[in-house]
Amino acid sequence: MAYITINLPKKLIARVEKHYPNINWPDTIRRIIVQKLDELEKANTIRKDMQKQTEIEAWAVRLQLKGRKKIPSKTTGCRKASGSRKSVQLN
Repeated sequence: MAYITINLPKKLIARVEKHYPNINWPDTIRRIIVQKLDELEKANTIRKDMQKQTEIEAWAVRLQLKGRKKIPSKTTGCRKASGSRKSVQLN
């Protein structure tokens, strides 16, 4: 197990000793460190998930744009030039 030394101002130490002499401070600090590490790991996981989501969204946009280039527009090839229409009679 590793040891950590913390330097605290004398006023803070006096407050701790006066008001909270029965608290196991090393255990309390250990739990706070574990809690903070858990929060940081969760935030890191969320950041990585968001980065993956951004990559997926970028891929989807590229795929959509690529698909649009292959599909002809609605007006392309639908009408003949210069209004030459043929009439068809139905019996």
